[in-house]
Amino acid sequence: MNRLVAFLENCGANAALLSMDKADLLLAARQAGLDEDQVAAVARLDRDQLEGMLSARTKMACCVFPARDPEPGQDDPGDEEAPSEPKEPSENRLAA
Repeated sequence: MNRLVAFLENCGANAALLSMDKADLLLAARQAGLDEDQVAAVARLDRDQLEGMLSARTKMACCVFPARDPEPGQDDPGDEEAPSEPKEPSENRLAA
């Protein structure tokens, strides 16, 4: 995994990192193995440079929609039996 991604993920997951002063945060970035360009981008909070370093897409969205319960009285389509095979008139069937 990319060290920059791991560091940014850790920043988001670790509340202690969010409350650090800037010098301690940069020290943590260096200890995480970030190079000086990455540390400088973190220090400036330069989102554009960080996105460029990660080759990240700038426009991305994730949407999750909750499932709705069927209205009372409506049949659940999953409960229906599979349709039977269509019935053909006997004169259209071939004899084996």
